[in-house]
Amino acid sequence: MSRFYEIVGGNIRKHRNIGQLSLQALGDALGLTKKTIQRYETGEIKVDMDRLSEIALALNVELAALLEGTETMLGAEPRVAELVQLPVAGKLSFHNDDLQVREIKGYEATPKDWIKEGECFYLQARDDSMSSAGIAEGDLLLIHKQDKVADGEIAVVLVNGEPVLRRVYCQGDHFILLSDNVKLSPIIREARASYGSEIRVVGRVLKSIATY
Repeated sequence: MSRFYEIVGGNIRKHRNIGQLSLQALGDALGLTKKTIQRYETGEIKVDMDRLSEIALALNVELAALLEGTETMLGAEPRVAELVQLPVAGKLSFHNDDLQVREIKGYEATPKDWIKEGECFYLQARDDSMSSAGIAEGDLLLIHKQDKVADGEIAVVLVNGEPVLRRVYCQGDHFILLSDNVKLSPIIREARASYGSEIRVVGRVLKSIATY
């Protein structure tokens, strides 16, 4: 984390509080998640000048107000990871055997080096089924789209159209979906059902981001 982005983030937080805007309200105004705004405010991720101008407009302040205290640093800020905006899915479904990310809740600024290849999106954890793996209800999960995972990997699986988070195992002609929460029973289905509508692996969890 650089001092430059800490200062800029602190200015964003200060003027957001002055304007009595919540993280969610500012995120909604910009089409971003409240977690992205929080990460801007802590200086965890870079906010470029175009985005900073949009934030200034949403906060009804001059751009200079958000750059206050950085005058001697401009032009010398450190290089940071390039970011991409990934959608936060509200719902998932299949159309012509292609996974569709639907009802997008916002976009999350994501370092490119978190994504090695392929297509990714975010989904919010709906329960504490993977609490032992450090995933809490409400956390943002970075998901890599893929229909197969290695035994024991944590994946998002559509079961009767609803996404569940489980460790996936294939034994013989059955899929076994296990939760780290002992209170939740295993889900066992015939492997051939994965090619129908009952159960389908939609992606592997690459990273969990706590929301608090």
